[in-house]
Amino acid sequence: MRRLTIRNDCRYPRLAPLIRAYPNLAYLNVNTFGDTAYHLPDPEAEAARAVNVSSQHAADAPGPWRRLEEIVGPIVELYALGLQAPVGLLRVPEFGIGDRNLDYFSTVFRDLQLRGIQFAAEGELFLPRFVELVRGPGASFLENIDLRVHLHRDQADKDLAAVLDDLGSGLARLPLRRLHLRLVANELRPPSHTQAPLLTGELHTPLTPAERSLDEFDVDAYVRRLASAVDSLTEAVVEIQDLRQRSTGLRQSNKCGNFSRVVGSG
Repeated sequence: MRRLTIRNDCRYPRLAPLIRAYPNLAYLNVNTFGDTAYHLPDPEAEAARAVNVSSQHAADAPGPWRRLEEIVGPIVELYALGLQAPVGLLRVPEFGIGDRNLDYFSTVFRDLQLRGIQFAAEGELFLPRFVELVRGPGASFLENIDLRVHLHRDQADKDLAAVLDDLGSGLARLPLRRLHLRLVANELRPPSHTQAPLLTGELHTPLTPAERSLDEFDVDAYVRRLASAVDSLTEAVVEIQDLRQRSTGLRQSNKCGNFSRVVGSG
């Protein structure tokens, strides 16, 4: 059997019996707690991970799987699973990554020698941490990135263009083939204590520093720089969605930069 789905078992699974039972597994989908909320940090996740990691290296163990094509599940459960094998694609459903589980995500990212990732993230700390991760050894095999990041009011004072530039320099080190990066900016509103626009002589509430940095950001040039730096890149889409316009304060259509490269047959 090559596909396995674990559902609603209400406990973190033990990995060694799964490896013994399904040595040729290629696809694993784990969601043992259904829609139950996780309370983090979770001592049970830490205990399960310790058992699972050690069981893959025990003298009488079959060892980890040689490689999985795809693994899907909430990041806390993947952390508890403790898998120590290369994975072709990591998919995290819904809003899978946030500040509360960011440390768990960082560990999973480093463990799996990932070639592809697909998930949505939110929270003030995610983008800086992700920049660190793509610069580290855990990202050295990463070829495909499909990432949606929801920006929030806590980031209103950030220079997000500088963060994107840092990310771009990290991505330039990877064997990247496909990139789809979406930044959703509809929550980048001014703080609640900001003065009403008419009191400041403005026609609308001024853009926050984060909004201004994204408003001025040239996504087309950004994609061109990536394409020039990464010879392996064949497709890239970078979008900034729901950003307010400087002139009107209203939401505008997406800013989007695209790149595609036709790879010759040699």
